[in-house]
Amino acid sequence: MSHMKHSSLGYHTFSIVKKLTVEEAWTLYRDFKKYENETGNIRVRPSKKFKVNPNADDFTKRLNSSMPIYHIIEYPGEYKGLRWELRLSKKSPAYIDNYSNEDMPCSIKTKINPKVLAGIIDYLTAADESCLKDVETNFDLEASKISPILGKFSLYGLSRIDYCVNFDLKELDIGCSPELMMLLIKRAYIPSFFVEYMKYDSEKSHRMKPQKNSFYLKNNSVNINCYMKFYQLQNEFPECPDIEDAKNIVRFEVQCKYPKVSALSKSIKKGSKQSENILSKMFSKATCITIIDKYFNKVIKAGRYYSLEEARKIVESNGFSPKKEERIINTLNQINAKRGISKAKNRLQPEEQEQFRQSLRVLSDIGVNPVTIPKEYGIKKIPNLLDAYFDKVSDEQVEREIGQWRKSLLFETA
Repeated sequence: MSHMKHSSLGYHTFSIVKKLTVEEAWTLYRDFKKYENETGNIRVRPSKKFKVNPNADDFTKRLNSSMPIYHIIEYPGEYKGLRWELRLSKKSPAYIDNYSNEDMPCSIKTKINPKVLAGIIDYLTAADESCLKDVETNFDLEASKISPILGKFSLYGLSRIDYCVNFDLKELDIGCSPELMMLLIKRAYIPSFFVEYMKYDSEKSHRMKPQKNSFYLKNNSVNINCYMKFYQLQNEFPECPDIEDAKNIVRFEVQCKYPKVSALSKSIKKGSKQSENILSKMFSKATCITIIDKYFNKVIKAGRYYSLEEARKIVESNGFSPKKEERIINTLNQINAKRGISKAKNRLQPEEQEQFRQSLRVLSDIGVNPVTIPKEYGIKKIPNLLDAYFDKVSDEQVEREIGQWRKSLLFETA
């Protein structure tokens, strides 16, 4: 049995933040500039977070003049897995008595790639809690080179964490191309309070369009992004040494922003003992599985993918009443015709939508994904990605246990 090399579940980046006084922030800015000039290891540049419109009215210009200044601090040479964002007040420290820290908040935020910062040269597999200790050590070491104001890792609060699962379609024996898998995923469900990210197509259609190789949903507290890893690396990191290994990888990612991180940490605190480390629980395998499982089933939905004909046969074999069977098959037909769960649901009247939701629940119970495989592909069945991943993990666990048992037998008979 082949072991999984790229399929993995965990997290891939996270951000931590620390509040600063106006004076601390400006001192830190000068320390960054000094370190840049002396070593050339970092580059300090203004962020384009707020663009000034020269044609704006006086009120907008005045508003803009009181906005904070952001600076990005990057490592232009060797990528260290760190990227700093310094938020400064436009008021200089001389005016500090006139402003409380609440009125003019300053901060230093750090985006961390845990595997890279921990010294693990692997750009494909997800990180787990095992590399946290090395992340903390290397963060403290790097911060101490630049400024005492940066302080230690333990003084920062978590502001964002991106949980993820990599599905290597070849390793998991999915039996379809990443392109077909993305086509099926793009027909998934868009929950209430989420909107699909669109970009203006200036070349062909001259209208807002979803991204070609990803399914990206956004709201104020959580983003859900599912994409082909190869194309993402090609766009953002073309010199990646593992890029060829990414060709069969589809990544599902749940980007938890500050409101979600805050709610999650509160719920973990409630069920924890006082001595337990909340941060390590946020990065634990159990939390990663809980978050991925929840949002995967909410959006992609449970169950295998079938051709429309096969899905109908499964529904008919379940012995439902004629009326219920007709309703469920009608739901499958609508999703197939409209090429998407949300597209089909949004065409229905409010009273019809409840029956549609009931049909989705039944399909989930009988292991059928509501999205069906287009006829032209000639494929009858495709496994559910998350089920295939957990099945493979389970098989490998059993194999390891059998291996250990065999070793112990050899030891006993020696």
